[in-house]
This record gives sequence, C-alpha cells and structure tokens, in this order.
Amino acid sequence: MNATAQIGVTGLAVMGRNLARNFARNGYTVAVHNRNAARTRALSDEFGDEGTFIPAESPEECVAAQGL
Repeated sequence: MNATAQIGVTGLAVMGRNLARNFARNGYTVAVHNRNAARTRALSDEFGDEGTFIPAESPEECVAAQGL
C-alpha cells in the first residue's frame, strides 16, 4: 500500500459513511471497509474529491492500511 491511513472506518451505512466523509474533509486519510465491497468502492468513487480514502476489501486489509 502506498498511503497509510490515519484512521479507519468499517461499516459504511449512513453513520459510518458520513463519519468517514467528515474525517476526509478535515484532512485525514481514511481507510474504509464494508462487508459489501461494492459499497466501499462506491464511497471512494462518489466522494473521492472530498479527501483521501483507502478502500479495503477485508477487515484485515483495513487494519493494514493504518499501518497497524
């Protein structure tokens, strides 16, 4: 992975999605994960202009994106 996320959000329903977007808009690099990979990709595609998202397809990948 090229970038290291400063924080991770798993679960991208309404609350998780808005939380991730808020972090990204405030300058944080955010690792995002949802059990439905299509939802994870949709967040990055739809709101990628708001900040930096690192999409993860598994919980392990989400943790690894944070350098943990």
